[in-house]
Amino acid sequence: KMVRPRDVQGRIYTVKSKSECASLSMADDILPDIVRSHMVFVLEVIPWKKHYVKIMTATENEYVPISPTRKKPYAFQLRLKDCRTWSGLYIERLDKYSYLKIDEFYEVPIDMLEPVISRTTGEQMMCWARRQGGLAQLRDHIRRCDRQREMERLCLEMEKQDLAEQVEEEVIDHENIDEETA
Repeated sequence: KMVRPRDVQGRIYTVKSKSECASLSMADDILPDIVRSHMVFVLEVIPWKKHYVKIMTATENEYVPISPTRKKPYAFQLRLKDCRTWSGLYIERLDKYSYLKIDEFYEVPIDMLEPVISRTTGEQMMCWARRQGGLAQLRDHIRRCDRQREMERLCLEMEKQDLAEQVEEEVIDHENIDEETA
């Protein structure tokens, strides 16, 4: 079956156990064990890898808070899609206060993932596609953070290169002084 972006993007999953992956003839060494212990968020479908998706972990550590975790002091908060029930509007929330780790991602087959289902509505948990705190805003935030990290990496490389050039010049100056005094 074809993996359609609208069916998986912005949705929350858990990773199947190693034994389940083995029984489905899937490589189980794609993910570190620590990732298997967290829920994962599907960011997008990988077009050049059939049936693969890009996932990020939902952890209790850092990066982007998932509502109802407090937004402050973060620049962005991911919001889960609200659901209508027979008794009115239900605000969807995870069992634990969670954060989406956005500086690492993994590419896995969609069959390796198990949907996280709401106990209240019986539907898969997901974020809004375009609203405030939704998938579009998350992608934009990730791009900005990636650019910032790349700029910091380049600046650090330039500083190291400048320092290496200064040390090299000092070594040459010392060699010249040693030659003149000899």
